[in-house]
Amino acid sequence: MRLRGFIFLLSLTVLAALGFWFGHDALERREADEIRLHDESANDYLVNFQALVTNPQGQVHYRLRGERLTRFYHDDSAEIIAPVVSFQDNPHTDWIVYAERGWLSPDQQTLQLLGAVQVIQSGSETHAPLQIHTHDVTIWPQLKQASTLAPARIEGPHYSLEGIGMKADLLNDIVELHAQTRGVYVP
Repeated sequence: MRLRGFIFLLSLTVLAALGFWFGHDALERREADEIRLHDESANDYLVNFQALVTNPQGQVHYRLRGERLTRFYHDDSAEIIAPVVSFQDNPHTDWIVYAERGWLSPDQQTLQLLGAVQVIQSGSETHAPLQIHTHDVTIWPQLKQASTLAPARIEGPHYSLEGIGMKADLLNDIVELHAQTRGVYVP
């Protein structure tokens, strides 16, 4: 009776182990299929790309470059790794925006920059250079405007400002902090 019980328990243990192994293997295969399906939903891939967006007159409106751009079938949106957006037709200064990753809307009217974002305004004879450090910024490239609700820090040659939320008009070189603004000025 003891040997029979031992063999019965051993058989149950082997069956349970096999069931767990087959179930775990099926779960891994399903996850791999989901990842492959997500990748197959991508229409185009561009690696180390640069795009020039022009206005109706054919002049360069802004430049967009990055490590990788993936455009998706289902809505024609695009995901960008390490995007860099530059506006260089401003009459006063140039603006360059760096981010960890981004999302471009299907109509290309909205660019959401996610993660850490750095905005650099080059200096000119009439404007001192500045840098903005924040995260999760929305840019409307056609309007040359940017906005975030996140904390932002603006640094210039003689000043530093911090606040919550920011709006930038890149065409007119205007940057506003929304709330809890503090600053330091050193002549």
